[in-house]
Amino acid sequence: MEKDVVIKKVMKDNLSKENIEFICESFAEFKYKKEFVELLNDSGKLMTLNSNCLNDEVLSYLLTSNFSTDAKVQWIITKIHNNSPAPELITYITLVEEIKNIATVWENKYPEITNEFEEAICDGLIEHHFVKVRKGVKNRIMLDNHHKSTFILD
Repeated sequence: MEKDVVIKKVMKDNLSKENIEFICESFAEFKYKKEFVELLNDSGKLMTLNSNCLNDEVLSYLLTSNFSTDAKVQWIITKIHNNSPAPELITYITLVEEIKNIATVWENKYPEITNEFEEAICDGLIEHHFVKVRKGVKNRIMLDNHHKSTFILD
């Protein structure tokens, strides 16, 4: 019990950049995920986590937690801008109800962009040549030839 008190006190009083990075690296085993995320959120540091801190364990936790869709989209865009591979992006996109339809582009479909969240994600995917706007069809995307051979779901 004493150890719990010390860890929580250190998190509350002394959450340095190095501590944040260390906790994110060992997030899967970290016992105080909820408290850690709440502290980051309360201090304004949650939305500025770098891509290394947004590893698979951390990001999956955040995307399945009770955060705004805006926040979730921003974290995924961070991963897009840091050249995460398509399989990772597909996983993250499918975890967010409001944007999961976009992932069907990797099934050789042409999903329609129907909301601002999908639009924001698509802007990042277009910028990094994962997808492109389908010619002649407004608000639909398709795989960009640059990434087409990289990864297609069966």
